[in-house]
Amino acid sequence: ALVCRAAGGAASSSSRGRLRRLRPSGVLRTGTAPHAIPATMRRLSSSDEGADLDPPEGRQYFLLKSEPSEYSIGSLRADVVDDWDGVRNYEARNIMRSMELGDLCFFYHSSCRPPLGPGIAGVCSVAETASPDETQFDPDCGGYDPKSSPDDPRWDAVRVSFEREFDEVLLLKELKEEAALNPDGAVAGMDVLRRRRLSVTKLTLGQWEAVMGMIEAKEEQRKKDEGEGID
Repeated sequence: ALVCRAAGGAASSSSRGRLRRLRPSGVLRTGTAPHAIPATMRRLSSSDEGADLDPPEGRQYFLLKSEPSEYSIGSLRADVVDDWDGVRNYEARNIMRSMELGDLCFFYHSSCRPPLGPGIAGVCSVAETASPDETQFDPDCGGYDPKSSPDDPRWDAVRVSFEREFDEVLLLKELKEEAALNPDGAVAGMDVLRRRRLSVTKLTLGQWEAVMGMIEAKEEQRKKDEGEGID
């Protein structure tokens, strides 16, 4: 069973109907074990050199937002796998329903200040595709929906697996700067810049590769600066 946060820590809603994501329990669903994660997914640490997060043909890409005060990339790293639940927006839910096993997602820290974010903090993968979000049925959870029932559930969750935590968060302001420099480029078209209230968004391959390129360049620059500092 999933463990909900106490009522005092219930998720807050907005006028646009999006609920802040609940901190997941870290408890595996019945019949699920860590070895059920697809063997093709490598565990990548931030120190891995040349780690390959490029997809096989047909893989999809997404961006998932979470407030680090509730659940961060570090939390997922500790848990290894966990449920991405508490989504209460129909468009975001439908995007999650389109996810397939092994798809890659940027883990985005929202509603926070540098150096935590807001921005892209790491990568996770889809370990289980969408199934009913159990928090919608529990009145003690902030995501409880009295109009939803097990026979006709409204909301889904996916299970995600930790892949990589970046050495530094790629900040939202850096994405904005790239979009301003290249208004016709891949980054400028990302929904995280255009539809900032949506907590689950889909990315194109070009957008994924552009962001990974920015992250790699930032990490290389940091290593160069550290090397110059030693001298």
